[in-house]
Amino acid sequence: MPAPSATRSPAPPQFVVGIDLGTTNSALAYVALNDSARQIHAFPVPQLVSAGAVAERPTLPSFLYIGGEHDIGPGSLALPWDMRRDYAVGELARSQGARVPGRLVSSAKSWLCHGGVDREAAILPWGGSPDVPKLSPVEAAARYVQHLREAWQQRFPDAPLEAQHIVLTVPASFDEVARELTVAAAERAGLTKFVLLEEPQAAFYAWIHRHEETWQDALAQVALILVVDIGGGTTDFSLIAVKRVDDRLGFERLAVGDHLLLGGDNIDVALARTLEPRLGTRLDSQRWHALASVCREAKETLLGSTPPDEVPVSIVGRGSAVVGGLLTAALARSDVERLVLEGFFPLADADAEVRRSARVGLQEWGLPFASDPEVPRHLAQFLRRHRTAAAAASGTGAAEPDAVLFNGGALKPAVLRQRLRDQLAHWSGGRPPTVLESVDLDLAVARGAAYYGLVRRGRGIRIAGGAARSYYIGLRSEVAPEADTVRALCVVHRGMEEGEEIEVAEPAMEVIANRGVSFPLYASSTRLGEHAGQVVEAERDTLTELPPIRTVLRFGRKLHERTIPVHIQSRLTEIGTLEVWCRSLATDHRWRLQFQLRDTAVGTPAAESVANEGQQAESVVSTERLAAAAAALRAVFPAAGATAATEDPVSLVRVLEERIGAGKDAWPLAAVRKLWDVLWEGQEARGVSPQHEARWLNLSGFLLRPGFGSDTDGLRLQQLWRLKSQGMNFPRGAQCRAEWWNMWKRVAGGLTRQQQQQLYTEVAPYLLPRLKTKARNLPRVGPQEVREYWQLVASCERLSAETKAELGAALLPALSKGKGADTDLWALGRLGARAPLYGPLNCVVGRSIAAAWVEALLAPPASRADGLAFALVQLARCVGDRERDLDGDLRRRIAERLRPLRHGERAARLVLEHVPLEGTERAQILDESLPVGLQLREE
Repeated sequence: MPAPSATRSPAPPQFVVGIDLGTTNSALAYVALNDSARQIHAFPVPQLVSAGAVAERPTLPSFLYIGGEHDIGPGSLALPWDMRRDYAVGELARSQGARVPGRLVSSAKSWLCHGGVDREAAILPWGGSPDVPKLSPVEAAARYVQHLREAWQQRFPDAPLEAQHIVLTVPASFDEVARELTVAAAERAGLTKFVLLEEPQAAFYAWIHRHEETWQDALAQVALILVVDIGGGTTDFSLIAVKRVDDRLGFERLAVGDHLLLGGDNIDVALARTLEPRLGTRLDSQRWHALASVCREAKETLLGSTPPDEVPVSIVGRGSAVVGGLLTAALARSDVERLVLEGFFPLADADAEVRRSARVGLQEWGLPFASDPEVPRHLAQFLRRHRTAAAAASGTGAAEPDAVLFNGGALKPAVLRQRLRDQLAHWSGGRPPTVLESVDLDLAVARGAAYYGLVRRGRGIRIAGGAARSYYIGLRSEVAPEADTVRALCVVHRGMEEGEEIEVAEPAMEVIANRGVSFPLYASSTRLGEHAGQVVEAERDTLTELPPIRTVLRFGRKLHERTIPVHIQSRLTEIGTLEVWCRSLATDHRWRLQFQLRDTAVGTPAAESVANEGQQAESVVSTERLAAAAAALRAVFPAAGATAATEDPVSLVRVLEERIGAGKDAWPLAAVRKLWDVLWEGQEARGVSPQHEARWLNLSGFLLRPGFGSDTDGLRLQQLWRLKSQGMNFPRGAQCRAEWWNMWKRVAGGLTRQQQQQLYTEVAPYLLPRLKTKARNLPRVGPQEVREYWQLVASCERLSAETKAELGAALLPALSKGKGADTDLWALGRLGARAPLYGPLNCVVGRSIAAAWVEALLAPPASRADGLAFALVQLARCVGDRERDLDGDLRRRIAERLRPLRHGERAARLVLEHVPLEGTERAQILDESLPVGLQLREE
């Protein structure tokens, strides 16, 4: 029997590698660990530059092209290491995608931080044809990293990339969710061990490395350094203080800016909007993407070192096989300079405020670009917010930066760097800051990341600073949801170092095990002097609300609900991400609290531009009144084991209104949720009679509507969903059946995609012609119940766009003939809505389908005016996203149809302009009022 072979130890790392995963370009740089000179090399990336041709380029353009059967020749996408590859990343992807934009994935990094979509769902290319395979933003980013790893392997076969010391960069403004997704993308690409580094710091590290012999002299008179990093998708600001200790200089990162989706992409969109009218037609989404791509190339030429007076711009049809007519125009240098300097870099006063309602061509790709495109306004706000910290760190009391380092591809034009320097000089009384010349605006971040890898091994100058933000977990309190302050526990303080772990023992805390719990999460880059473990009353406008942490803390074999005393543990990992844990004080259990990867659907008063004229002011229900209302509920629906029901369910709502002292529509959110908790305790009592069940179901839907809004609504919906498998106690009762489906409609916003799909599966045979055969074997239902089914599925915004399209197609024929009820028009409007109330944007029905529905509704004579107006507004509402917005001519026709109707001017405005909804309009979309104190998220 042969002896077992010895297990080979992995080869030790030979290199430190820095990876810049950029919005427009990705890059890789490295340094050999045995190189005493510590020379950093840029890695020339082999990639497809034309069909079948591979060449090295300094960077890898962050574009992914999905190959089609007819648009590119067989074998054209093959790589030396993968002859069967059916997609391309890099230069060919960018150029081929300009010709066939429906197959191009771009700005994946921007999508990683878009909480309005499911970032792990296959949604890219945004607006691509249904026959084009889709990728998630995470998968697209992973393929860029994968290409770098495979290219590296070709050059260094004995030193696989995953075995090296890797530093991966992210924007300083990325929140923890975006960082987690970046980590997931890198891991999916095969990287198992790496650390994260903020991009502005990486740029400054590159400057330090290039000037190691002279930087102390160069910074002898410098106290504060501003790093302005503007790339293709994001704008990042960082302040770095120069520290002097014992005649030696050191660095501390003082502050980072909030996330700004503002960069070169925005300029390209604005240029495309300027040029589009000159082409003589409004472009469809695919040709629009092609125009924006051509504008990017023209911009780089016209803002270059020796620009021509103008550049011709041409675009063709949808694909290489079909030429839809050549469209040409010219883009002049003066046009570009005026738009860029006046629209994005105008001079501003030091007290300039960011305008929340400004909209200058920033919503063309479905991305939540910054509402104000003027970079100096954001910079002025950043410097004001951190003025106190900057003045204290400068040693002189001066808060203005006296040196600036520019980074990012958007700042390649010298005219833009000079404009920002002039702006800083204006704010500091005419004293221009010293400009620290960047190593390379495209490669500095990757080079700096490689240098940081050496710093971690004691072979370079470290920038101190630790965590750029404080993090807080919201605590339950009696404070109204729209109050100006938030009571929260600080779990990470600014400056906390990587690898540091903190356990919060005071105040004492407890959690409920074996049922869903929710932890509101906040961050702040401006609050100073707070420490982990401190309970703070923070003003909402000093906090950034992150998607909450939701989880179920499993404990014990029988999984009974129980309360467990815990300590909160927080740790900044060596990777650079945040971990939060609950440690049981009763056992040795510990649970990690996982971040949610999609934003919640509920907004806060700090959200942008929320018009709320129609919403009532929140009343405060006293403890005594709430206790009296709870007693009334228990008299009808006693808890299991308690005294039998003694009161009539029919009059229960009137009794509750009397005891609370307000009509039911005025009950505040906190009160209705507490009443539901009491109602749930008595859920078994719904089996007393059909009247009891109907009232219980009716109240459940009302008290839990719209399924979200309170921190613990997730666990409440989990409790309610248990009834789904049990069904009704009195299924033959028409009122019970009506209330059953109405309840699920009311709470649909709190259900998961799988739960909504299950409800759809149950009722679809009654709605879709193709399932008629299946419906024959099911119980017969009346027309009114079918209408309730339509309202239910229309409320399920997490159903796929394809499912909604099929439902709408089944509902439309009767409506197009002037038949059907207002409830049917309501359902069609919700199914095809341009702006979902809570659902992800990738579940919005395609604009061509919505346009066809609108045309069908416009055809018959006007009838059911209110229902028709609602449907038209939902189907055609202007959202500022070319992929969702209907054609301008069609929207103008709709507006003319709406104006003569009741409230027609307002309806027409919603179709023609991007404006937020009023409270009454949101209530109409939900088909009832919102709980007082709850506001829906506006896009």
